[in-house]
Amino acid sequence: MDETNRITCKLESNPAIFFSFLNLGEKSRGGGNMKERNEKLKLMINVLPQKNAVKYLKKRATSTAFVTVLLIILFAIVIVSALSFSGWIDLAKYSGETNIRPWRSMMKKIQQGNKKSSWKERIPFAYWRGNPNVSPVRKDLMKCNVTHNQNWDTLLYIQDWSDQSKKGYKESNIEDQCTHRFKIYVEGWAWSVSEKYIFACDSPTLYITPRYYDFFMRGMIPQQHYWPIRDTDKCRSLKFAVQWGNNHTDKAQAIGNAGSHFIHEDMKMEYVFDYIYHLLNEYVKLQKFDPIVPPNAIEICSESLACSSYGIWRKFMEEALEKSPSYTEPCTLPPPYNFQQLKAFVEQKVNATKQVEEMEDEYWSSLNKSTSLAFS
Repeated sequence: MDETNRITCKLESNPAIFFSFLNLGEKSRGGGNMKERNEKLKLMINVLPQKNAVKYLKKRATSTAFVTVLLIILFAIVIVSALSFSGWIDLAKYSGETNIRPWRSMMKKIQQGNKKSSWKERIPFAYWRGNPNVSPVRKDLMKCNVTHNQNWDTLLYIQDWSDQSKKGYKESNIEDQCTHRFKIYVEGWAWSVSEKYIFACDSPTLYITPRYYDFFMRGMIPQQHYWPIRDTDKCRSLKFAVQWGNNHTDKAQAIGNAGSHFIHEDMKMEYVFDYIYHLLNEYVKLQKFDPIVPPNAIEICSESLACSSYGIWRKFMEEALEKSPSYTEPCTLPPPYNFQQLKAFVEQKVNATKQVEEMEDEYWSSLNKSTSLAFS
């Protein structure tokens, strides 16, 4: 391992995350000035049941010997979402268990899926498929499904990964799900790694207001890259979004294309690696100690981790494996926003969301008046 770019990790229960760090290390040890860098980072990757996490943090709170990365704290929300592009697909499962390939391969497959039908030829409803049992917000979303007594212009399907594995994942291929004019994004117990696949489909993403944000979401703008959906009134909000989109097809299609372009172009693996590299180096500056390799430590590279795996895990790890280092510098970080720039950007997003909510309120108010007149 290159001494100038050492990432020391303690692997306890999640080789998929560990593989992603190793892949980054392989990618970032190339030529140029990168070899002259001397940043060192020590991480402890530890996936714990949520109920034990606070107790664990309190027990380790006084230690300065490592940076603890837990999947329910801010660092993990940011960094693990980026690492998911290397093929780690779900907080409880590895990509091999859900048959979802690494990001480079998935982008190509989704692009092929997008070509199967033009946007206006797609089913004019909002589509979502996933596991509703991971969060209350998803269970609440299922109340918006179409029934004999109600129609919110949504088609919602429960995804049972265990059942799909027995069926050979015939109903869960991501590239086969770009068939509806609108795709719904709803978070799980935290951010959901399904987000990038949903945005990639050339259909407007109906984005239910989340509590947790994926790392790239901060740069996306309502009405430009996605359509905001109220978390407090999902069904009516989704209904209005679909009605508006089907009555303003050119504008809706433009939103779908912009969101998809952002994902396919700005979220290429090269840029994701650059982002993770810069992010980790910023965390290095916060460390108050000099990491050293522990006694009796065993060095593991991405190749050895992949080779020790088997079946579809090994297949996808080999597919995601970085075969050679990058011999170009990481992208240069732009200077941070000044106060006025940040204020203007945040206000742009807030105002775009408010405009949608005002249109939605006006739609339902007019509909209620029409209904009242019809029965008067």
